[in-house]
Amino acid sequence: MSSPEERPSLAELGERARTAVGWRALGQFSNQGIQIVTSIVLARLLMPDDFGIVGMAAIVTGLAGVFRDLGFGQALVQRPELREEHKRSAFWVTLMMAGLLYGGMYLAAPYAGQYFRDERMPPVLRIMALSFLMAPFSVVPRSLLQRDIDFKRPFFADLAGTIAYGSVGITSAILGYGYWSLVWALLASSAVGTVAICIIVRYVPPLIPSVRGARDLVAFGIGVTGSGLLGYISTRVDYFVIARQLSATALGFYERAYKLIEYPASFTSRMLYPILFPSYSRLQHHPERLRRAFGRTLTTVSLVGFPLLALLAASAPELIPVVLGEQWTDAIAPTQIMVVAGAVFIVFNPAGALIKATGFIYVEVWLQVTRSLLLAGATWIGASQGIVGVAWGVMLANCVQAIINVAALRKCAGIGLRHYLTRLRGTVGLAAFVFVVGEGARFVVVATCTPSTTLVLTVATGCLAAAAYLRWAPFGEVADVWHDLLRTSRKWPETIGRSGG
Repeated sequence: MSSPEERPSLAELGERARTAVGWRALGQFSNQGIQIVTSIVLARLLMPDDFGIVGMAAIVTGLAGVFRDLGFGQALVQRPELREEHKRSAFWVTLMMAGLLYGGMYLAAPYAGQYFRDERMPPVLRIMALSFLMAPFSVVPRSLLQRDIDFKRPFFADLAGTIAYGSVGITSAILGYGYWSLVWALLASSAVGTVAICIIVRYVPPLIPSVRGARDLVAFGIGVTGSGLLGYISTRVDYFVIARQLSATALGFYERAYKLIEYPASFTSRMLYPILFPSYSRLQHHPERLRRAFGRTLTTVSLVGFPLLALLAASAPELIPVVLGEQWTDAIAPTQIMVVAGAVFIVFNPAGALIKATGFIYVEVWLQVTRSLLLAGATWIGASQGIVGVAWGVMLANCVQAIINVAALRKCAGIGLRHYLTRLRGTVGLAAFVFVVGEGARFVVVATCTPSTTLVLTVATGCLAAAAYLRWAPFGEVADVWHDLLRTSRKWPETIGRSGG
């Protein structure tokens, strides 16, 4: 683990980051692949209402979960010098918070049921809240591994948790447990992932209580917690509105649409975020290198994410009923509308890592306040038109927030709108080209082909369009990043194998 006397050089940092990208990519593709298959199977076995009730409970547990470590985990990553007392304090503060949060969830469960007007809520919430009692045993080891930009060992723990989720969830659904299948799956994933990370890292929690090092962590930790709270509200206020104004079934449809647009972000900027934060933290005193690294990140994540979103928008009318089942057709329109919001997620997720890494944590808090207010107002108004109205509200609110985020980046790192436009012009063109070609192919065949055939032809044509665009990329930054991705991907097996040795 990192220590004050073992600071890596910039060259070593670059090598660690490249290795970490390989492990994160391997983990993201394997875990997301399993999750997608699990999600498809569960979507066919269960009904939207089953996902809706668990989604309601997850709103509450997710909100409470923001406070589970008071930001001490991220403070361990960001702090320039780390002592043993900081690690002990982080564990014991997290343990105390776990007890308080579970007790609070147990007592608040009936009131949550009344708020969401669903009598199934209290027992579901009380069982799901048990995951809080497992969290303290994974926060410190995961934070220390992230600090060292070591994503090899978390890969195996995450994979075990993902497999546990799928195995328990699908088995329970087949046995007829309905929405409880999702509850047991979540608990199994949390328990297996926690035990696995402790075994892999050989982490032994400190037996002697101590909060002596908490003073050094609390200022940054509170900022992280405040940012996390507002970030959670800003990304889940639409769920609150739907659960309160509409129904569990409507929430189930909307949640499915939201997850579909989140997949490209999960494969790109969110995959890189745990690497970007410590990497940017080490470059915070090298502003020009930091700006160059951020610009390259923007092109990289949008090069992968934007075409996926374009394909999703073109193929959604067939993709959702063919893959998930006819019971999910009401999720088609929200998915297509929120594709634009998905693009905003992809390019502004790295911005959050940069702002936090440069120490402007309270600017991040301010950004979350503005996004929360925008999203709350837009979704509340849109709810009168159902989940389609909410989807339009989410899309418009994210577009306005993008403008505000650019202004904040200019203040924190000297990165303005011109920088964004230069780094994204090629990838926006790529996405537009993929959508137009894919939608054109769909328009030609939809009247004469089955939905499955239409889906295959739409996706295949869109992929060919992307390949052609990249072959004759009109913008240098896109060609550079694309060729670099190809070179790096060829080296990943060797790099991963070397790190494993």
